[in-house]
Amino acid sequence: MFRHYFGTKLISKGADISVVKELMRHEDINTTMKYVNISDKVLKDHYDEYQENFEK
Repeated sequence: MFRHYFGTKLISKGADISVVKELMRHEDINTTMKYVNISDKVLKDHYDEYQENFEK
């Protein structure tokens, strides 16, 4: 349970998935993706941020 929380928290704070993969010592990025749940709010926040930067 702690591993799942750790991975999810890192991603929600903006950590790159490849960094999380290394920190969790996964051999395959797909294993890391199973641990990480990206909430709708986090997804929308990132989308909005990238959209703003794209429009500049």
